[in-house]
Amino acid sequence: MMNDRFGMPVWRTEAVVGGSVPLLRRRQLLLAERPEGSELTQALLAQKLEARIVFLRNLASNRRDERGSKLKEAAEQIFEYKRQMEELPHKPIQELRPKFLGCEGSAGRIYFSALKDILPPEADFFGRARGSGSGAFNQMLNYGYGVLYQDMLRLCSQARLDPYIGVMHTDNYNRPTLVYDLVEPFRADVEACVSKLFTRRQIRTAEHFQTADTGPCLSGAGKRILLDTLYQKRKDTKKMSRLVTGLKNGLVQWAA
Repeated sequence: MMNDRFGMPVWRTEAVVGGSVPLLRRRQLLLAERPEGSELTQALLAQKLEARIVFLRNLASNRRDERGSKLKEAAEQIFEYKRQMEELPHKPIQELRPKFLGCEGSAGRIYFSALKDILPPEADFFGRARGSGSGAFNQMLNYGYGVLYQDMLRLCSQARLDPYIGVMHTDNYNRPTLVYDLVEPFRADVEACVSKLFTRRQIRTAEHFQTADTGPCLSGAGKRILLDTLYQKRKDTKKMSRLVTGLKNGLVQWAA
């Protein structure tokens, strides 16, 4: 597997096998039409919001000033969106996608607004953004998410799941939508690591960023410090592996 400078996989090699692959792909496609697809989406997004709630509460516990109160308030607001999402009925994803995305999007805006208040000026963070001109904090987040995509793509391939047949994320050309679905619960790991690097003043713009043709991007030193911190926190990908294995086993055993 090879990645681009943003951490996104460019290509990978994979063995050509048969076995359960056709069965898995047929049942992956059925998830978009059956209530089980919404049930899976609901569980993944609930885990994502819960991880972010825990992170904000941990940050609040270390701050006895107004910032701590704002972090707690943001955590409570996100909890309310999580509750609303968990109360949605299990229907085909086409009927519920706008509601899922509405709850997740509103919770995300509250979350990143709360993080903005604790970050130093060198983070250059005014809200979640993508692309080369998005600021230092976003640049590191984007690369860290790319690492998640790489790990999840590898695990899906090993399990013979089709990474391009997702449920919540809509299909598009060359878009690994299942990977995007399954990394949702693990995004907070990246966010916690990047926040730690900036709040502890471990990032030096001149050393950890460089100028490319398309704008500022992480330097080799920037990638190294992020990867070191990320893998110290995550330890390994056992939780990700258990999620993929559980999905595969569920699809195999599913009486379609």
